[in-house]
Amino acid sequence: LGVCLNDSGKYKEAETAFRDAVEGLTRKAGPQDTRALTYSANLAVMLMRSERLAEAEPIIRKVYEDRVRFHDLGAERAHVLGRLVR
Repeated sequence: LGVCLNDSGKYKEAETAFRDAVEGLTRKAGPQDTRALTYSANLAVMLMRSERLAEAEPIIRKVYEDRVRFHDLGAERAHVLGRLVR
């Protein structure tokens, strides 16, 4: 839903949908759930595109750290998220 709303230019509604999805999945499946991490990354990208970098940065850092910790993200893929963190 968040992606569709974002693509339609409904950014406030998209942000709410992303945040609700992250919260619900994290509560239900845990912080290691790949869907929750993906939704968190989508939220951060939306915030970056909205020039809300200060809000996006901690989310991207957490996604990066959780992907490395929970999913043994190899060096060949970790650099992609790592570039967003820098």
